[in-house]
Amino acid sequence: MLLAKILLVSGITLVLGVITTVSMFLVGQAVLESYGISVAGLGDADVQRLVIGLGVATPLFPVVGIALGVILRSTAGAITAVMGMLWLPQIFVELLPSGPQALLRLAPQSGADSLTVAHLAESPLYSDPAVGAAIVAVWLAVFVGAAFLVLKRRDA
Repeated sequence: MLLAKILLVSGITLVLGVITTVSMFLVGQAVLESYGISVAGLGDADVQRLVIGLGVATPLFPVVGIALGVILRSTAGAITAVMGMLWLPQIFVELLPSGPQALLRLAPQSGADSLTVAHLAESPLYSDPAVGAAIVAVWLAVFVGAAFLVLKRRDA
């Protein structure tokens, strides 16, 4: 049952994420062009990486939210934890010395950002895209694996 939920949410958010990011890119381009601002095209390599990467990364946090909901048995707790993973690394990165900042590269949001926007700006939160993909995969495996273990032990 948990696998079905994860697959359904992943599929829906993946499709909607790709449609939304492509649509917003095209709308943004039209608005900028109407003001005479030169814009990048959808065929540009960096644009494709950003738009497709954002769309493909869309299921990450909904799946983590499902896993945390199973683990914590609390919808509010799962939502709070996911929001914390999304925003706290970006808040604390400037407050910490450089040593702990390197650990923030291992956060799920940092991994997802490394896939899409890391090439646009220098930040202690970003890694190489291949490393970012590995970070995302490991976090998903940890959360989903823990959810399956917790569910199996509770139902046993």
